[in-house]
Amino acid sequence: MESSASHPVSADTARKQLEAARRARGVSVRRAATPVGLILSLSCFCGAMTLAPAHQHLGSVVTIVAALSFVAELLLLSARNHWQALRSMPHPKWSFFEVTLICVAMLLGGFIGPHLLAGRANSPLVSWALAGAVTVAVAVLLLGANASYRHRSA
Repeated sequence: MESSASHPVSADTARKQLEAARRARGVSVRRAATPVGLILSLSCFCGAMTLAPAHQHLGSVVTIVAALSFVAELLLLSARNHWQALRSMPHPKWSFFEVTLICVAMLLGGFIGPHLLAGRANSPLVSWALAGAVTVAVAVLLLGANASYRHRSA
C-alpha cells in the first residue's frame, strides 16, 4: 500500500504527469482504432467483388490484387503489433452508432454489392460505376465509424 507524500506535488510535476498520461491514452486510442490502410483495402476488396461477375478475367485480377492488398495490410498490422497475435491488441469499445455503421458497410460490401448489384448483364461502364460506388460507400461508412470512435475517445 502506498503512503501519501508528506509534501504536495509541485504544479510543474503535476503538469508533466498529466501530459504523460494524455500521451499514453492517445497512443492507446490510436492502437485500438482501425488503421486507414486496412479500411481502404477492405473497401477496395468489396468493390472488386462487385466488379468480378461482370468481367470474368479483369474482375478476377482486380479481386486478386485487392485481396493481396488486404493481406498486406493485415501483415503490416501484425508487424506493428510486434508479430504477436492480433487479439492481443487493445479492443475498442464501439458505441451502438459505430457498430451500426460497420454492419451497414459490411452488408453493403459483402451482400448487396456482389449479390444484388453485380451481374453479367451490366455494361462495362455500369459495372465499374457500381464497383466504385460500393467502394466509396463502404470506405465512407467505415471511416465514419473510425472517426466517431476516435472523437468519442479523445
